[in-house]
Amino acid sequence: MENEPITHIDESEAMFINVMYSILLVNNLACEASSSFQASFTLAGLLRHETKRAFNLVEKERKCYMSMSYSIIGRENEKLFYEINDRFLDIITPKLDTLFYCIKQVLDKHNVQHSRQLAMFEYAYVLSEYACLLHDRLIEDLSKINKVRASQLRNTDLRITKLYKRMVYVDRYINTTVGIVDLNEDKNCCSAFESLTQTCTDGRVIYQAIHNESYPETGISNKL
Repeated sequence: MENEPITHIDESEAMFINVMYSILLVNNLACEASSSFQASFTLAGLLRHETKRAFNLVEKERKCYMSMSYSIIGRENEKLFYEINDRFLDIITPKLDTLFYCIKQVLDKHNVQHSRQLAMFEYAYVLSEYACLLHDRLIEDLSKINKVRASQLRNTDLRITKLYKRMVYVDRYINTTVGIVDLNEDKNCCSAFESLTQTCTDGRVIYQAIHNESYPETGISNKL
């Protein structure tokens, strides 16, 4: 029917789609970042036996997640997903760049050698941790209005826990060899991260990435 008012089911289904894509897209950011930092270390000749072994474990978990996500997305929908991912990146890349350069500035301020490569790792580490936290929070929020859909997502297990745990191991190793720099004490890093997370959880951004059009004024909440 034309001009039919939006129902609760419509809103909960819209939220389910946004939550699912938000989790997949942010996971993808973390996976791409984990691949990039490894390539950066390799090109800079920074790989040693211990780091190489640790990086191989990160790469193994990244590939496992990517394979699993392909099975969920479906090979027939791969092209569509990466079109959505590209539109998401068009929107969010400035936020990602700001976070990376804020991290690098902190390392430069502490005179850390190979600051670019280490910033790329810290950036990937932050994204992998955030992806896990976002997964839990979004599914918890979804469960308040659609328990069935929330249960479906939870059982799908899109949480990149194993990748994050490997990143934690690498972080501990790097901290023992380079020293600990607390990014949480830097206001610019905190501000850049907050700006990034606000964009990742903005329903209008996810809608635009999925549909390739501006968010409609429908009354559906624009926050995930």
